[in-house]
Amino acid sequence: MLALGVYPEITLSDARHKRDQARKLVAAGTDPSEYKKAVKVEQQSAANSFETVARAWHGSNKKWSASHSARVLKTLVDHLFPSIGHRNIADLKTRDLLTPIKVVEHSGRLEVAARLQQRTTAIMRYAVQSGMIDYNPAQTSVIHELNHLFNNIEPFSTRGLEGKFAHAKESLKSKNFDFDRALKSLMKNQELF
Repeated sequence: MLALGVYPEITLSDARHKRDQARKLVAAGTDPSEYKKAVKVEQQSAANSFETVARAWHGSNKKWSASHSARVLKTLVDHLFPSIGHRNIADLKTRDLLTPIKVVEHSGRLEVAARLQQRTTAIMRYAVQSGMIDYNPAQTSVIHELNHLFNNIEPFSTRGLEGKFAHAKESLKSKNFDFDRALKSLMKNQELF
């Protein structure tokens, strides 16, 4: 049995139209209720696509000048939307987010790649703060990079830390990354070492 709606919200002519559509689906071998569920899932997926969330993040930034806002949107449209714009934001993993950035990086435009990394992290942070996803996979790559830099240091040992910190700060400087804030956060959450 298929529910077509509740009277008076659905008129008799609307109900007849929906009935005819359901009959066509049955004739084609498709279950109308399963089709209705699939359409609903597709609509929800489109509402949570990377492009939709990125545009919402972009629209939430009221402090930008009009020209800067246009440049930010253009970089997203040119570099990120073609490859991951249609994907559901909850399905994106770190490697998915890094792929379009690595393409730009390999083309030699390191500044553009660094800004894309920064914007991708901000978009995913916006998604976390909006309750669309539980964690920021773009931030995970930075945590992994920091852990990799410090993996040779013995716990509670300060020998060699200054050199490692200097190297880490230098390698992350091009990414406009707040190293000191991230390090404090990692040590506070005991994710480092």
